[in-house]
Amino acid sequence: MSRIRCAGLAIVAALALVACGDDGTVPAGTPKNLDVITGDAQTGVVGRALINPIEVRLTDDNGEGVAGIEVLFTVTTGGGDFSDATVVTDELGLAEARWTLGPLAGFQTAEATVDDPAVNILLLGATALADRPAALTITSGDDQEGILGEAAELQVRVTDQFNNGVRDVTVNWAVTEGDATLSAASSTTGSSGFAVDTVTLGQTVGDIEITATVSGLPPVTFQALAKAQVTEPIRDEFSTSASAGLVPPDINRITAWPTQFELIVEIEFWDDVVSDVVGGPNVVVGFLDIDLDQNPATGTTAKTDIARPGSGSTGMGIERYIDFDTNGTGDFTIYDASAAVVDTFTPQFDGNVLRMAIPLNNLNKDGIVSLAAVVATVAEPTDIAPNDGNISLGPPPPP
Repeated sequence: MSRIRCAGLAIVAALALVACGDDGTVPAGTPKNLDVITGDAQTGVVGRALINPIEVRLTDDNGEGVAGIEVLFTVTTGGGDFSDATVVTDELGLAEARWTLGPLAGFQTAEATVDDPAVNILLLGATALADRPAALTITSGDDQEGILGEAAELQVRVTDQFNNGVRDVTVNWAVTEGDATLSAASSTTGSSGFAVDTVTLGQTVGDIEITATVSGLPPVTFQALAKAQVTEPIRDEFSTSASAGLVPPDINRITAWPTQFELIVEIEFWDDVVSDVVGGPNVVVGFLDIDLDQNPATGTTAKTDIARPGSGSTGMGIERYIDFDTNGTGDFTIYDASAAVVDTFTPQFDGNVLRMAIPLNNLNKDGIVSLAAVVATVAEPTDIAPNDGNISLGPPPPP
């Protein structure tokens, strides 16, 4: 073999050693590691770009930057996006993109990758905070009905434009109609944007309105209805042998409240009751006494007290009373203190509940009265409610 040929082979071998590395390692400039430089673990506002861009660096085994390689930035949770989905590394191996957070408050994630299975996937994270308050809504406690003196919780939620709850917002509360009190004049939203208050119904029946307000937002209004109610012991009727074969009406409760045009009175019994039109052993008769001015010194003696078999008094002077007539028409008659007919109306019977809608124009303008009732079989009185005293739908007017 010639000397020239041998020299050429030696040169080729030497070039091969340089290309592969004399220790068998990957040559310099081959992508190996992808690391975050700045921008990870930031906190920002939903729907907005983070203050600092996400900057990553692609290096080889020697820690030297690798230039000219595409880095793909991808949002994995939260729904945001990057200003540039693909960025080519510069001469130092750096690539950066700005991350705009998605609409969901909480922890959002993204990743940076290169198209090389030998290079690691770089995981990124950011905390997204709710935006400024955009809406105030009622979440629970609206359209409640309660008994005088009862308490109930009211709840609202403050949200941003993406329906994320906004924390640390002051909600102001006020009773704008009716008789009620609030446990607090203001409360602060929690981490999910909810704020609560407690309303306690006063001593007057009727509609209640509570308004919640947040600065810069339309207010919301809760509606409530306060009712008067008395409950009775079960099976305390006092019927005798005169009611043999009949079902003696036994009152469980009386509930009353006014509407715009009527005073609603519900009497619930232990057994089902029916009107005289239906007939049979469950027919209920009796009287509902009404003290219009809540003054025991005016009016006449309560029918309830007249029928009472023992001691006790309603403490009422009666200006109106309702006779649960047995005239075959199914109507009840309203009388004044002189026993003159004022009006008639048709009650409703529903199982064990007798419901009366008494026109307010036969009573007074607001329906704030005192009530008591005596019920009976056709033969005799059987129960009184309340056993002593009366049901007041509001404090008596000042003298």
